[in-house]
Amino acid sequence: MFLRLSINQYICPKIYPTEKFFGEAKSSGAEAVGLNSDVLKKYESKKLKSILKNFELGVSSLNSVGYFFYNNSKSLNQLNKNLELIQYASEIEAQTICIITGGIIDKKISVEKARNEVTDHLSRLSEIAKKYGTNLGLEIIHPVELPFKGCINSIKSALDIISIIPNLNIIIDFFHSWWDPDLLEFIEKYTHKISLIQFCNIIELQNNLKPSREIPLDGLIDTKMLLNKAKLSGYNNFFEFEIFYKDLRGRSVEKIIKKASEQFFKIHKYE
Repeated sequence: MFLRLSINQYICPKIYPTEKFFGEAKSSGAEAVGLNSDVLKKYESKKLKSILKNFELGVSSLNSVGYFFYNNSKSLNQLNKNLELIQYASEIEAQTICIITGGIIDKKISVEKARNEVTDHLSRLSEIAKKYGTNLGLEIIHPVELPFKGCINSIKSALDIISIIPNLNIIIDFFHSWWDPDLLEFIEKYTHKISLIQFCNIIELQNNLKPSREIPLDGLIDTKMLLNKAKLSGYNNFFEFEIFYKDLRGRSVEKIIKKASEQFFKIHKYE
């Protein structure tokens, strides 16, 4: 089984030309790209689809819908944005739409209440996505980011939710879930419920701070083992390399895309 590579656009600074990014991704051997919501401001869906076709690239993910715990007008704006992103994802044929549930700090509610509410929010969102024929992927977020980013922080919690909402799948991001004791069993038994695997490695730059993302083979995660576990378990969707511009630490976008893709294909060949 062939491992299909995608590169996420978050590696680029905001001023980086989108089509230059597409060219770098394609040159690296990637078959798809992960996109962020900024593309909606730059391109009508028909135009973007045409550009992607010229580069022979698919879209592994469009990021992100959700953010359920905003207050008042901000909440209404997010609902409208969610709908717009789902429609756009359908039009560009994105493989999955990433769901970030949102942190609890803005609404100032307890984590217990947030987790109770989030199932209802996800159920409504999944019904909208179903009408557009789009696939939603719930991204599990590392507990350290619970206040600001997401209240679903373990594989077990995510499984509880998708058991209630059948057309909802899960995005596994190694950065968030590498530590989870249920990860290997989940990859093996629930391969069909993984809409996307996002991969990177992590390094500790300073004690007691959140780790930084790094290229696949440089860091604490046994990325080689995890990628091959997914491959041998029958996972056949994209493997999306996700690293943020701040994680480059002075290195160029082009250099990191090239190095990450080289390491990815080295893993694929069991080297």
